[in-house]
Amino acid sequence: MLFQMQENVGIFNALQKWDVIYLILNCCQDNLNNILIFVSKKRCSTLRSFLIHMQIEELLGVLNAQKEIRAFKDCPIIYSVAIHAGKTAADLSVLLGVSKSKIYRIIQSYNKQGKEWRVAKQWGGRMEARSLMSLEEERKLLKEVETEALSGQILIYKDIKGKIELKMGREVSDDYVWDLFKGHHWKKKVPRGSHPKSEEGTRQEYKKNSRN
Repeated sequence: MLFQMQENVGIFNALQKWDVIYLILNCCQDNLNNILIFVSKKRCSTLRSFLIHMQIEELLGVLNAQKEIRAFKDCPIIYSVAIHAGKTAADLSVLLGVSKSKIYRIIQSYNKQGKEWRVAKQWGGRMEARSLMSLEEERKLLKEVETEALSGQILIYKDIKGKIELKMGREVSDDYVWDLFKGHHWKKKVPRGSHPKSEEGTRQEYKKNSRN
């Protein structure tokens, strides 16, 4: 593309209309320096770095097959960039109702990871790769604890923690045990010291007489 300008104003107007510009200038050195400074500060907003890892039909199939909510929201961004070649991030942000920064971030991740861009992503929930035991192993262990507790063999929290450590072959923190209980909907139950409707005098009298 050839721009042969007489004034800097005309050059600036041309730069605002195009994202990629090849300049062949017949101007003085001062004007050239001004132009280079202007170009260095201008951010290219067109998504030209998009890599085609999947064809449109395959990408649409991935979009329709998504069950995880975040993946379902990310797929339309990639699909829109794929079918709207040359559109700027600003145009797509208006079309999709998301920020330009999110579009850049999703496309960068897709360019880097390709078809696997959603496989390793997980927000919240259970992280199996970091868990000390699998979900099935935890259920089996707690079932054993429940059986022993019902027969009166396990009375206190330390006994349960010791059984878990013996099963795993390593020490665990108190928080791990409580998190294990919470993850399987177990609750901490503490016996009441006395019945709420009991009388203090009657209770003390019973204690004295029960020893005889």
